[in-house]
Amino acid sequence: MSKSKLRQEYEDRMGVVEDYLQLFNAKGKVVYYENSRGFWAKYKYNDEGQEVYFENSDGWHYSNRPKRPKLWTDENGVQYKLTEVRK
Repeated sequence: MSKSKLRQEYEDRMGVVEDYLQLFNAKGKVVYYENSRGFWAKYKYNDEGQEVYFENSDGWHYSNRPKRPKLWTDENGVQYKLTEVRK
């Protein structure tokens, strides 16, 4: 099985990983996992350390991330928060 781009970049910098690859954030939470068969999973956490996003190579994912307001910048550099779109 071919290696993922992330795994290849990691191995190019840090050396070959024989079994599974796990990457952690600064708080010690797993943010990426990949095994030798090519299965991978990605995780994201909020500021309190709670998992808010998950995605894996089987196509399964979920998101509990809060919706952020969209910002629009006009030609003068003024930003506006988009709160409603009317048709």
